[in-house]
Amino acid sequence: MQDALEMLSDDQDLSQVVGAYLSDKSIDMWNGARQTTVLGNTPLLDPGRGNPIEVVVQVTEAFVGATATVLVELVMADDEALTSNLVSLSPAPGGSITVGIAVATLVAGYQFRIAALPVGVSKRYLGLRYNIFTATTTAGKCSAWLAAPGGRTTAAGTMA
Repeated sequence: MQDALEMLSDDQDLSQVVGAYLSDKSIDMWNGARQTTVLGNTPLLDPGRGNPIEVVVQVTEAFVGATATVLVELVMADDEALTSNLVSLSPAPGGSITVGIAVATLVAGYQFRIAALPVGVSKRYLGLRYNIFTATTTAGKCSAWLAAPGGRTTAAGTMA
């Protein structure tokens, strides 16, 4: 079961011009002070080291935008706003950052998952970057949250 602390986007409006947009929420992975091993160099709170955790993205309002495509990346940063030392954790499919999901596919209720969190989440904050390519989107909203793999979830983040 998820809660508001595991939300990365909450009905976030993505009707935008071509560009990259950060999630409206981020998750504090350290929950205060950074914890390390006795040697002081390995983050103990690296979520990629435990049971798999995925990011679920659900369209809450259908996207509109002719030939637009949307690519969602998992990112980490040093600050809550995701602007300081931003690093992508999810490589682009086929090595191309311009390949995304066609807007025609992004209808209300459509849900997809970003692969499990990788080992090496070393920055304090976790979030998403929504990349809009080819054309402006004139409508479209998403919610996103952390979830255990394989389980079906709802936009509220609870198991269905």
